[in-house]
Amino acid sequence: MKVLIVHPQMEYYGGAEILIVSLSNILTEKGIYNELLTLSKSKEVEKDLKAKIIVPDNNVKIRSSGFVSMKDLIKGIFVLRKEVKKRLNDFDVIHLQNFPASWSLFPNKKPCVWWCNEPPSLWSKPDASVFLKLLNNLRKPVDRFIVRKSIDVICALDEFNQKRVMGRYGRDSTIIYCGIDYDFFSKGKAQNAIKKFNLEGKFVVIQSGVLNEIKNPLDSIKTVEKLKQKIPNILLVLAGKSDEKYEIILKDYIKKNKLEKYVLFTGNLLREDLRDLYKASDVGLFPIGLQGGWLAPFELLCAEKPIIVSTKISTSDLIKEKEVGVSTDNYADVVLDIFKNKDKYDKMAKNGALWVKENLSWISFTEKMTESFEKALNKKH
Repeated sequence: MKVLIVHPQMEYYGGAEILIVSLSNILTEKGIYNELLTLSKSKEVEKDLKAKIIVPDNNVKIRSSGFVSMKDLIKGIFVLRKEVKKRLNDFDVIHLQNFPASWSLFPNKKPCVWWCNEPPSLWSKPDASVFLKLLNNLRKPVDRFIVRKSIDVICALDEFNQKRVMGRYGRDSTIIYCGIDYDFFSKGKAQNAIKKFNLEGKFVVIQSGVLNEIKNPLDSIKTVEKLKQKIPNILLVLAGKSDEKYEIILKDYIKKNKLEKYVLFTGNLLREDLRDLYKASDVGLFPIGLQGGWLAPFELLCAEKPIIVSTKISTSDLIKEKEVGVSTDNYADVVLDIFKNKDKYDKMAKNGALWVKENLSWISFTEKMTESFEKALNKKH
């Protein structure tokens, strides 16, 4: 079996990109040939990925939160569609990831599996123009038509997204949880991070991942602002690469409200530095909206640290069901309760770490994805 993986970009090494690298590498180890088609790549991805990366010539501009403009989105769709069509006879299965990869096969026919992190366009910018909102609404029926006509098997991230898939496409989907590298993230060394980032004596609240409007770190900053009097040694660590324009908004807010000593931007980190920071933290805060952010809370749980997620994030129901963290939109009250009742939340975090170890692995994820590829192959075309 030969598999072509299609994903819009690999320049920003976030959760979706970690998933693709992990999936591709394990497929390669299992003897399943695969290649990755994308519009951009980073040196980090080149170093980690064992399979061939195909980056066709293009001038499509993409940032961490998505395409820079509607024009770039349209160009990206055309480039991916053209490149997929050229390779249809070279692969047995087309595996699609994030939008607009999910539009790259139609109207051609080939065994196709879409791993649906979440259906596209579930969020809109608060300041989006009427025109953009109208385009977003028009895209949904087009998306429904394309997915129903070209994709054989849909895999959903969790129960929450399984319901979204049924609502949008009227299609059943198979739930396949992401893997988490427990062995790696459980072995951080707190003292390394305390020394490197000057965290001695601090009550550390961490939010990790790409910093953009979708991930909503502004709410983490506002949470620290509310608590700075009650927890004078509080420090918010924003660990990850920033969207440049959005970082200006964050830093302007910090400066305006005199929060400089309460917020630390680390920039992009090596995974070793990130796991050390997890170990040095007291709580993870993830005020993420309707899209993204699945991996980071569970990575932090590997370090046996309590996690707080928004009620909107797709992991919310799972985290509540398994009792491995807190789902709320009142972040300040929960952070304060964790500060006052450390033992109670440490016990929750340890149970959470054990659940991650026993239930979330990249090997299990890849095995289930391989079953989905075989299911697509067995369908008539």
